[in-house]
Amino acid sequence: MRGDADLSRGEPKAAIADLDEAIRMAPDQAAYYAARARAHLANKESDAARPDLGKSLSLDPKNVDTLLLRAEFRFSRKDRDGALADVKAASSLAPAGSSQASLIADFYLRLDQPAAALPLLDDWIRLHSADARLGAALDERCWARALSNQMLDDAEKDCRQAIRRDGDNPAYLDSLGLVELRLGHYPEAIKAYERAVAQAPRSAWPRYGLGLAKLRSGQTDAGRADLAAARKLEPGIEARAARYGLTASGS
Repeated sequence: MRGDADLSRGEPKAAIADLDEAIRMAPDQAAYYAARARAHLANKESDAARPDLGKSLSLDPKNVDTLLLRAEFRFSRKDRDGALADVKAASSLAPAGSSQASLIADFYLRLDQPAAALPLLDDWIRLHSADARLGAALDERCWARALSNQMLDDAEKDCRQAIRRDGDNPAYLDSLGLVELRLGHYPEAIKAYERAVAQAPRSAWPRYGLGLAKLRSGQTDAGRADLAAARKLEPGIEARAARYGLTASGS
């Protein structure tokens, strides 16, 4: 069967035809349904992907990759509760420090569950101290700690280590800015956020954080202007930030 090769060459229709035949011949193979779901998604046929994902998981409910695939599908359809259920199921199955665990941690952050991401990131960082992705993982842990408002001194160390490794990545600077904001180090927060905004001017989070840091430091007009700019970039930014206590009246 050439389904994987077709997908790699951008030929999902050919892959679907192959997988239709494979499923007809072996209807109890979970992997075929998962592969056909991927092909349908690649062909922008999300409605056709849904039953294949369900069928695959009914046959193999502990397949982490398929759980994450369905979580991604549900997240794209704004079914956050369904996505979270799949991510939680995958989290209980993925080996500590695995690439799957890293993906699950990232998913928890996207689902606004930073505390759930932390033990996964702790394990991954402990087991991958020489990995090329260590800087990104340190930043994710810094961000998760900052969002959940815990272990802020350790979060700051993570961010600064990530920056030393990989340079002034705007995502890292955004995380550092949030840590400094949480700690009440407003001049340091402003410096980090301004560096992030300079590199990523269309990103709402650092602009919003910059506005909060300026408000806290007494720069009222400038802070309000940055908050307004962040709202234009992402209309929902204020509501999402408020879930973490990040409002104009709180830190």
